[in-house]
Amino acid sequence: MKKSVNGKAIHFIVVVAALSVACSCSSQSVDDITVQQLSPQSSAEKSILPSQGSMEPTMQPVRQRDLEGTPRVWMNVYHPADLVDTGKWEYVSANVDTVSLFIDYLNQTDSDTIREFASMLNRTGIKLGVECAGICDWYTDKYVAGTDSLGRLSAQLEIDRLKRLKKAGKNVDYVIFDHPLTRAIYPNEDYSLPARMTYAQAAEQLAYAMTYWKKEYPDIRFIYCVNFPNHGWKGSLAYYKLVDKYGRGDFYEEFQVVLSAAEKAGVKFYGLLADNPYEYATGKRYSSQEELIANINWMARLLDLEREVKSKGLVFALFFNSETPGTKGPEGVYYRQTISYINDYTKNGGKPDINFIESWYKYPLESVPESEKYSMTYIVKDVIKQIKFGQKADLSSIDLSSKHPVANTAYVDNWQFEGGVDGWIDQSDIEEMRSVNGALYINCSGNDPYILSPERLNIDAKSYKTLHIRIKNMTRSTSLRVFFITNADSNMDERKSYVAPLTSGAGGYTDVYIDLASNSLWKGTITRLRIDPGDQPGEVYIDSISLE
Repeated sequence: MKKSVNGKAIHFIVVVAALSVACSCSSQSVDDITVQQLSPQSSAEKSILPSQGSMEPTMQPVRQRDLEGTPRVWMNVYHPADLVDTGKWEYVSANVDTVSLFIDYLNQTDSDTIREFASMLNRTGIKLGVECAGICDWYTDKYVAGTDSLGRLSAQLEIDRLKRLKKAGKNVDYVIFDHPLTRAIYPNEDYSLPARMTYAQAAEQLAYAMTYWKKEYPDIRFIYCVNFPNHGWKGSLAYYKLVDKYGRGDFYEEFQVVLSAAEKAGVKFYGLLADNPYEYATGKRYSSQEELIANINWMARLLDLEREVKSKGLVFALFFNSETPGTKGPEGVYYRQTISYINDYTKNGGKPDINFIESWYKYPLESVPESEKYSMTYIVKDVIKQIKFGQKADLSSIDLSSKHPVANTAYVDNWQFEGGVDGWIDQSDIEEMRSVNGALYINCSGNDPYILSPERLNIDAKSYKTLHIRIKNMTRSTSLRVFFITNADSNMDERKSYVAPLTSGAGGYTDVYIDLASNSLWKGTITRLRIDPGDQPGEVYIDSISLE
């Protein structure tokens, strides 16, 4: 998912939330909460005290997760698998309130990991947030004025992507819509084309989408995310010229229309999130209209947005990050700039209810472990200490050495499915996929089922001549397809595919052999496989997949 002023993908998000007393109170009273104090060696499922030598000498234990009116911390990472083992982020997992995920990356997670992740959340009591589009750009051509077309299709698609998580026993507590009106009005952020619809029409479709979300998750809370520098504000200009000198348009106007449409539909927003990196808050980032915006106080404008949001009775959230070290490193500078942004905004009178620490850049390189200096959970740990317990991070001695990503040279060339799905992901028209008696059981629910191998296989194409699939097909399908992508061509298309005959019916296992050399594009480094186990609904069992 894209979320940045420059349209780059977010790598990590951390949210530190200190909700104001103006917000509605939690249904659980403080008097009902048991206070526990554990040593650092105790279970990470409870609040823990810092070990000797840590930043602060003393700390009060956390009473309850996600309790309104108290400082709260949310955290987002790309991959749920990173957080399954709480031993890698013991301190943070003991004190974080909510973990947020990008819906696309959740959709790219295998079912075994989803079940483990859901179990971890339920065991620890950590709440769950999901970030998504709200309005899906690719459906705008199906928009019909006066109907719920765009909103309904968008909600149905994104809710469907969460069904495996819900089946695993975890509901979504928060959903964050990432600049949804821009997606509807300017699909794919193509500002060279005329506006597809008005603010009012786009807001109406978003409100329709929210009603569908509410039906699926009655207790869900909605947060609206705006890429604030890309908009004008109360007549002032945007940081960049996009549609015109007001960027994507005046956000003050958009904000009023969005709230009005939601109220009319009987739904409401919990808060607003401003995406506004440090360089934009200080006016130090390059602008395509520098002379026109030279006199704008960007920090003051951000503070005015906070006041406006809170005047509507909403929670105000703000991302804290820094673009230059996020892109170029080193990680120590990224850490320092992130903490400095928090300090500077607070010094100027800002008091966001939710403080997001986010990176969609190259750095930090790792999300865990929290013991790794300047990993995302390392940063979160220090933010928790500062925000929750008043112990400011020490910025006087930052390690400025540079680290570089470690290339993944490991690969797997066969999968036996003994007790797990081995990283394979069910993607389309599949009701259920799991390991059953040493085989991959697939319950196909439609005519286009397919599964994806783990990413970054790093397979040397010339080392393998045959793909061997041992399969039991209990559907009426008579063929299967296999696709592949390489490090030179990441498009999953017909050119890089094979078709093989498939025995149909309720018989036993059959062996399917595919001659890999029969496709001239099978060369270089193979990074991923896709298998379409047929084109009919029904049950399929795959005993093994192997490259030979």
